[in-house]
Amino acid sequence: MSLSAAFPNSAMAWFSDGGSVLLLFLTAIPVGVFAVIIGASQFVSIPIFQLFFPQMSLGGIIGNLRIGNMVRDAVALIPVRHDVRLRSMLKFIVAVCAGSVIGTVGIADVPQTFLLPILLFAVAITEAAPWISRHMHRHALVFALLLTGIYYGVIGAGGSVITMAFLRVHFPRDEQIHSVRVHMLLLELLAFIVSVGAFAVAGEIDWAVSIVWGAGAVIGGFIGGKLLRHIGKTSPASQKFWMRAVAAIAIAVSAWRVLR
Repeated sequence: MSLSAAFPNSAMAWFSDGGSVLLLFLTAIPVGVFAVIIGASQFVSIPIFQLFFPQMSLGGIIGNLRIGNMVRDAVALIPVRHDVRLRSMLKFIVAVCAGSVIGTVGIADVPQTFLLPILLFAVAITEAAPWISRHMHRHALVFALLLTGIYYGVIGAGGSVITMAFLRVHFPRDEQIHSVRVHMLLLELLAFIVSVGAFAVAGEIDWAVSIVWGAGAVIGGFIGGKLLRHIGKTSPASQKFWMRAVAAIAIAVSAWRVLR
């Protein structure tokens, strides 16, 4: 099915002309930059897809964004792959992947109107994750990561913040922060791979859209990595400010889509 037939009221109805391919590709590049420097890029990507594809289901939006996320995490994991401890992480991997399938199946054919409460929940859980992790027992970590996997399957916005907060329970020492980052990438990548597979089986992925968006996001991620060397890592306070700002925009767009 052509994009113009599938989404007749969207800005992508003229996809066959090539102009909208370029538009989607160019839009993805700054989002990729934002993902590397600030994080929580789903809060930026989701409202963009809502504007481009007003007819697309919630599962379609999340599923088509997953390709870029998956490739970006895979590229980021390659240089540090030798630091991965697969054996000690196996139970966490199973929990996150199982949760991702549950979350993905739950939203596969849900309309966009459900996105507003999901975004509000996403902001709340992202804000609460560091506090929850400080009061969580080690034995509860598998269950917490199962819930995190469900969250990745449903939306995933700010998922890296949540995963890193919970992994600090497993890697509590300050000198283990590198391990936290490496294994966050691993768990997130696997959650995305499983999610993409489930969305594909459900028929929610338009591969043309996913590949164009993913290519732009990967290029943006590469540019963001280069910029990061010059400007340095953004402070936690700055990251939190920008994450809240883009989350507010995403919520505003979703509210507008519901009320119009």
